[in-house]
Amino acid sequence: MSNKTIFQFISEPGDVNYGGNVHGGSVMKWIDQAGYACASSWSSSYCVTVYVGGIRFFSPIKIGHIVKVEAEVIYTGKSSMHIAINVFSRNIKRKEFEKKHIASSFLWQ
Repeated sequence: MSNKTIFQFISEPGDVNYGGNVHGGSVMKWIDQAGYACASSWSSSYCVTVYVGGIRFFSPIKIGHIVKVEAEVIYTGKSSMHIAINVFSRNIKRKEFEKKHIASSFLWQ
């Protein structure tokens, strides 16, 4: 079983903030969802997020861009695991993603 989960989707107008970019809260939701999917897949059980820290916003994500959220198990203990999460985006006309945000998330099963 893989310890990496990848989500890809197009950012939508409902994700917009007052500046015309994706709202930081939307990005935080995606980070939490990818972390949950990764942790639950790895542990084969229900998991909850108990801590998210170190979110760093490098640059804005534009509405209509393809977003990629990568979550990977980097540590497992007896009742917890650490998930590293990176968020990328790209214009639909481009081939390569740019790193936009990083976060570390600690999830408990």
